[in-house]
Order: sequence, then structure tokens, then C-alpha cells
Amino acid sequence: MASLVNNYFKERVAEGTIDLDTDTIKVALLKTDTTADTEANAQTLAGYTTLGEFSTSGTNYARATLSVTSSAVDEINNRYEFHASNVTFSALSASSPAADIQGVLVLKHVDGTDANDQPIAFIDFSSDLTPDGSDVTIHWHDEGILQLS
Repeated sequence: MASLVNNYFKERVAEGTIDLDTDTIKVALLKTDTTADTEANAQTLAGYTTLGEFSTSGTNYARATLSVTSSAVDEINNRYEFHASNVTFSALSASSPAADIQGVLVLKHVDGTDANDQPIAFIDFSSDLTPDGSDVTIHWHDEGILQLS
């Protein structure tokens, strides 16, 4: 599949109800059964047909808070870029039943419930990841997690 920016995120940024610099932005690991890679209109995490978060099956997992490193206009490329530090999930164990991870969901943390937390974008990995107890580090693209133009 491919990465996907949520349509309601676009609206919320335009209205000023999401601020990538000051809001708590988290990432969730999503398994290959997720529909977040194809559903651009979920208003909350509960709005996905299948969120498919890894937390239901793996251990040593919790949604990770992003540490924003920069968020600014890139005048040369005519876009806004959102950058954050890489995220490491320490000793991420295999799940039972076995489940691969397809990518990460970037989200605005409202209160930690799927009914209120708001999706921003699904970032697809180039290949699925199979946790095996080692550290899993998400390395963001040098051009930013998100590029809005």
C-alpha cells in the first residue's frame, strides 16, 4: 500500500485545531490488517473499519510521543515540512498469533481513547516488519514526516 494523509487532518490544520508544534503528536504501530492505509476520512481512530494496532497482540509496546525537531516552511520546495526525532520501540516482542507491522499512524493525542484521538497520516513501511524482541526504530525521511504543499 501507500502512505495517506487524513482529510480531516487537512481541515483541522486549516481551522487551527491541530498544531503540530504544540499538540501532543504520537505514533501507533499498525498491523497488515489495518484499513488506515485506504480510509482517508476517519475523523477519529475509532472511525477506521479496522485500526489494527499492534498493541492488541504484542508486548513491550505503547504509542510513542514524537519529539518535534522542526516544523517550518521549505521555501525552495514550496511546502511545509514536519520533522521529528526518530522513534524507538525497545525490545518489541513477537505477537501471538504472529502479526507483521505495515506502518505507523501519526495521530493527535487528545485523551488516549480511540473515540477522541485524531488521525493525521498513515506512513507505510517499504516492507512489512516482523517484531522479534529486538529494538524497532522508525527512521523518518530526511525531507520530513509530512510535506504539505
